[in-house]
Amino acid sequence: MKKTKFLLLLSTLTTKELKSFEGYLKGLNPDQTYWLEVFDYIKGYAEQWQSEELDKAYVLEHVFKGTGYNRKKLSNYLSGLNKVLEEFLRWQKIKNGKKTFDIKKMMIAIYKERNRDELFFKSIDKANDFVLEETPDMWTPLKLLQLRHEVLFTNKTNKQKIEAEPILAELMEQVDRFFINAKLRYSWEIYNRKNVHNPVAIPNWLLEYLQSAQIQKIESNQLSSYYLQILKFIQIRDRNNYLIVKDLLLNEEINFSKRDQLIILQILLNFCVKEIRTQNLSYAEDYFNLFIHGLDTEILLVDGTMSSTLFINFITLSCHLNKLDWANQFIEKYSYLLPKKERTSVLNLSHATIFFEKEQFDKVLGIIRKLKFIDFTFVLNARTLLIKSLVELKENKRIIESECRSFEQYLRRDAKLNPATITAFQNFLKVVKMLCLYKSINTQNIHTFLNANPPIVYLSWLKKKLKQSPSHK
Repeated sequence: MKKTKFLLLLSTLTTKELKSFEGYLKGLNPDQTYWLEVFDYIKGYAEQWQSEELDKAYVLEHVFKGTGYNRKKLSNYLSGLNKVLEEFLRWQKIKNGKKTFDIKKMMIAIYKERNRDELFFKSIDKANDFVLEETPDMWTPLKLLQLRHEVLFTNKTNKQKIEAEPILAELMEQVDRFFINAKLRYSWEIYNRKNVHNPVAIPNWLLEYLQSAQIQKIESNQLSSYYLQILKFIQIRDRNNYLIVKDLLLNEEINFSKRDQLIILQILLNFCVKEIRTQNLSYAEDYFNLFIHGLDTEILLVDGTMSSTLFINFITLSCHLNKLDWANQFIEKYSYLLPKKERTSVLNLSHATIFFEKEQFDKVLGIIRKLKFIDFTFVLNARTLLIKSLVELKENKRIIESECRSFEQYLRRDAKLNPATITAFQNFLKVVKMLCLYKSINTQNIHTFLNANPPIVYLSWLKKKLKQSPSHK
């Protein structure tokens, strides 16, 4: 029973929501005696949703006490309760939520079904104004299209004359706008989901589309023209296109949706990181300023919190640039934005990263060995930090070898990692073993491997250790 739709959904309710649902259920269904008995029994295990007492056998025994009620009847009761719960959540969404397009569309459908033309057309006009006042995004033309469609195909009376041809022309215009915006917008997503180290080609279907007569429609529509400029930056990632897109993001007169702003910011940050890794350090301050802009405007926040991965990435890059003041100030000012359950672990890893840059390797080991791992990004950072510290301390080869082997096993079995990331960390471990675990260090082989430009993490640190090796000439 713990895997039933009702229990899975009920377990997401807060204490306050559960109490409200109880009132809703009992107020509207006072005659459903068995529903209410089942609910009262389940409610007694709130906060203990995995308890064995919620198995069907226990419910049948304790609620119905051998009166002959079987599993099928209990399933029917749970199905009825689930319908009421879904209804309650929809009602809550409407009652507590802001005015949304979907709610307005629902009222338009109600007026249409009941043949209330005056209310129908007024609600269409209000919904149209509502859409135009929203921050435009790729869905804006589709919303306007839906409204004009309702007008064209309404059950109109003689009192309301509808001119079909202008509406049809507008419908076709909105179809084109949505088509253009969606093609451009989803092309960003293709790029954004790729590993940032890999060049991303613009799909052939989009290139053909952009080379067609449709380009005039794109350039004549403001939002589409912005989307096109961002796509050009993805295609040709140079400083000129970077500056154009950065100005689009920071221009207060241009209103992108929050989701669009997030993707644009991620693309800009990824570009900065790539340039920094090629030792183009002029982008370091840009990265810092863009990141802080994302926090101050809450673009990078979800429900008021910052992801642990973003936090650690900022600390890691600051340390890579030897900007320890940035790292410390960032921890002091923004650590409160971390999820509470992860905050201690993330701050410990951040401090360990700073200790490494200060060459306090014993402190790094002390922290890492007590860490509670959060996710795969956290594991990658912690394990590489541990191995690098062991190398710096010239620890016993067996210990280094054991940690490398354990890390390799993790990389092979973790399905969440993409192939490019796995290869980059495997190459890192390969060079560490060549430097530390073989009887003699063949620096020529290491140079040959690194000069082939394989995907690899912590390249500058590896080169530094290579220079320090006794066999280096």
